[in-house]
Formats: sequence, structure tokens, C-alpha cells
Amino acid sequence: MDYIKILKKMGKNSNHVFYKGAHILTKKLFILKEHKKSILEEGIPAAAIREISLLKELKHPNIISLQNIFVNAVTVTLSFEYIPMDLKTYMIRLPKDFVFPQAVIQSYLYQIASGIAHCHQRRIFHRNLCPQNILIKANGVIKITEFEAARSFEITSKVYTHNVTMLWYRSPEILLGTSQYSPKIDIWSMGCIFAELFQRKPIFNGDSEIGQLHKIAEILGAPDKNQWPEVVSLPYYFAGLRINTQNRLKMQIKNAKNIEIYLMKQMLKCNPMNRISAKGILDHQYFSNFNKNLRIPTII
Repeated sequence: MDYIKILKKMGKNSNHVFYKGAHILTKKLFILKEHKKSILEEGIPAAAIREISLLKELKHPNIISLQNIFVNAVTVTLSFEYIPMDLKTYMIRLPKDFVFPQAVIQSYLYQIASGIAHCHQRRIFHRNLCPQNILIKANGVIKITEFEAARSFEITSKVYTHNVTMLWYRSPEILLGTSQYSPKIDIWSMGCIFAELFQRKPIFNGDSEIGQLHKIAEILGAPDKNQWPEVVSLPYYFAGLRINTQNRLKMQIKNAKNIEIYLMKQMLKCNPMNRISAKGILDHQYFSNFNKNLRIPTII
């Protein structure tokens, strides 16, 4: 850290502080993520260890690159390549009437799916996929970031915490209280992001877990025990959730083509067993005529 100069504070949450930094000699820019050590912990915090170990394993063009690790008596600081813009901020800054061209939406979705497929192939799920955790470089390259909630998963069922993923991107099985879930939770989050790229606002914007379930039911229909028999055994399931019996996704995302709605529906299946995989997204006919190497520069 003696060679890194802190330029400005970029943000903070309950666990971390983010800074923009520069190497004193080379002037290369970094994002610095500072973990504060707890007085109850000895050594490096467990969350930092998990994030470091996963990022060292995940080497992919669409996953943020961990550059270095700095440890002192009170903090553990991770340095990453400097990418100042995330997808959420980008969408907010665009003109109100701006509509993403199809090629841009395809490029973003393909890159996100590529990064997540790489994770799933290595038995890692992200568990907090949302626009805030997707960075965009000026040349249009996507980088998935924030792997603190990520973890390795087992092929056999295992109990996991259900307090994961930002509320608006949280899958129905987690909202209904399951503690045994699969990488398909990331696919649901991707489906929500895919829909958001068309309307530039979250498709399901509930104000609580029950409110989120109602928002999902309003557009997709309530979880159906005929299509998802296991749903009735989940802790927070209740029959009164049924609001409509039709999938209204096409009515909600009016500027999406039929093939885009078809893929979106495959990603937003309430039954996780029926959701498409990340590799299935990459192989989908939606990308049959798409230049998979296309990167479109950001306009801001």
C-alpha cells in the first residue's frame, strides 16, 4: 500500500469502504475494497478469505480481476481493476427516452451469462447478481463483481442461508424460505436484469419479501403446485398468493420481441428445476445470428 495513493472515497456499506486509488509510479488506477477486521475475529475476516479464494479461481474476461491483497493490523484491502461505472448507474444516467438497441442488450446478456456459466462450471454461485454488481467498461465489456456472497455449492442438496441476493432480484424459492437451492437462483436474477434492460426499471420491485412475491405473481402468475409440486412444502408458501393465472410478461415488456420474451420466460420460471441453465442461455437461438465478440462502447 506504500505505492498506492488514495484519490477519493467511492462509497461504503456496513462491511466495506470503497476507494479509488492510483499507483504512485505507474499512475495505474484501482478500485480498493477495504474490509475492516472485527475484534471478534483473529486474522483475515472469513468473508474476505472466501472472496479472495473464489476470485483466484475465477479467471474469465467477464469477471472482475483481483489485482492484489494488502493486510495490516486493522484492515484487509483488495485491489481490483478500475471500472467506475456499474449497470444501474449507467441506466440512471441515460436520457429518459433512451432505448437500448437489441445488439447492446444481446451483448450485455451474453457477457453476463458467459461469466455466470464460468462460475457454475466451477461449482460456484454468485448469489447477489444485480445491476449494481455488474460493471461496464467504456469499450462495452461487462465485468461481474462483488463475490463476497458467492460460495461453492455441492452437487447433493445442502442447507444454505436464504438471506442472499438483493430483494428485487431474489428468486421465488428463496422468498418462500427454502434453505436448499441451486445455481438456478443466479438465472432468476439474470432474467430480472434482462427484463430491466428493456424498460430501464426493475420488473419486480416489492417493498418486502411478501410484497416481492405478490409482484412476481401479478406478472408471472403465482407459483403453481401442478408445475412445482414441492412449492407447497416451502416454509412461507400460502395458497392466497394466487393473483392471476396468466403469464403477463409480454404485456409488461412491450418493446421486447417474441424470441426475447420466450428466453425471458425460460429464465423466470418459478420452479427452479424448469429454469434454463447459463450454458443454455449462451446456446439459445436468440444468439444464433449475434456476433458473440461484439462490444458496443458506452455512450456516456
